[in-house]
Amino acid sequence: MKAYGIDFGTTNSLVSLWDNEGVRVLPMEKNSQNIIRSVMYYHPDKGFEVGKRAIELYLDDVAKGEPLRLVEKFTGKYVRIPKPLTMGGFAGMVDVPQVILVEEGNRGRLLQGLKSVLTARFEGTELFGNKYSLEDLLTVMMTEIKKRADEMTGEEVDSVVLGRPVKYVGANNEELALKRMREVARRAGFRNVEFEMEPVGAALSYGVGRQEREKVAIFDFGGGTLDVSVMDFPSGRVLGVSGAPIGGDLIDSKIFEQKLMKYFGGEVRFGKQGLPIPTYIAGSLKNWYSISLLKTKAFLDSVESLMAEADDKNAIQALKDLVVYNLGFMLHEEIDRVKISLSSVEAENLVFDQKSIHINEHITRGEFEDLVSDLLQLVDQCVNAGLKNAGVKPQQIDRLVITGGSSLIPAVRNHLALKFGAEKIISEDVFESVVKGLGIKAGQIYG
Repeated sequence: MKAYGIDFGTTNSLVSLWDNEGVRVLPMEKNSQNIIRSVMYYHPDKGFEVGKRAIELYLDDVAKGEPLRLVEKFTGKYVRIPKPLTMGGFAGMVDVPQVILVEEGNRGRLLQGLKSVLTARFEGTELFGNKYSLEDLLTVMMTEIKKRADEMTGEEVDSVVLGRPVKYVGANNEELALKRMREVARRAGFRNVEFEMEPVGAALSYGVGRQEREKVAIFDFGGGTLDVSVMDFPSGRVLGVSGAPIGGDLIDSKIFEQKLMKYFGGEVRFGKQGLPIPTYIAGSLKNWYSISLLKTKAFLDSVESLMAEADDKNAIQALKDLVVYNLGFMLHEEIDRVKISLSSVEAENLVFDQKSIHINEHITRGEFEDLVSDLLQLVDQCVNAGLKNAGVKPQQIDRLVITGGSSLIPAVRNHLALKFGAEKIISEDVFESVVKGLGIKAGQIYG
């Protein structure tokens, strides 16, 4: 029998295969890269693409420079509404054509971060006049992941262990998130679906073949969540867990808010009262995938009104171009590049020069660490909660295993070294340790 372990992440996803030969991570992209970006692209004529291909198609769209067009389309249906009132009062009903606004042009829409709304009452979104539920969209991604894995495996595998964070991002509604993910897995073709906490997966990967008695803390800091677990080895018993909805995406948002918001109207004042930019716009700019959802007629109408009232029209033009020309992804990729670079260099330039947007910001590691200082407090709270739930103190931890891309940030590592001791820290494969452990768990359940 064969089974998969799937680390279905906010930013990246991976798949491991368990069979009689053990556990191995499968390459999800054609260049033998194991990681597939948790990204999907929808084109009204071409349908859905995911991963690297989705990003390529998106960048092709941006390169064409074609602005967004919204046109009215007749749905073929009529709706009955009251006629205008007359002097005599009610004048009866009339059938009028139902018209919707549809994006038109040779471009699609890129979506990411859907895992972050699993606990929310987010029913879905409209893409080019078609309504898609959250489950519909996540099923597209999961189905493609399974298809690629099955092609490499040579058969249709119907059993899976899905990774899950200790605490999902958003509202405290774990039951809704798990129900949705189980439904998505079923739709994708899995008959047998089990869940395992992601830090436990990393712990299982670390503990393979280990016989010495020790207490191990697992620190899994990814794109969307921070998960901490404390385990006993060699028994593999979970002593305690904790989680927080913080991760690399939130750090990117901090950089945008503190360093880049000024380029898109953050310091602009509007009208005689000197009002700030609307809160819903400012909030949407902190994540590139929420920027993509701003492309509506209501937003474009708002931008025109803001332009007329703004004391700095250049910043509002930059805001408009950011949304209309689908530049959010490219901008946040540059933010992410700088964040990663500051893990190894003392300073970096954040440069973005597209359409009316001209950014050149010099950021030092010290400035970056100041930006994330409040996040380090949240990290510490999460770690302390995990230790408390396990009934242990930092000095009782024999090993601290750190994984996840955000664990590479020097300020985070330095903080953990002060708390546990640098000699206790073991850096597992920051991207693959979780999925390997989920594969091990799949073998334990289905083997």
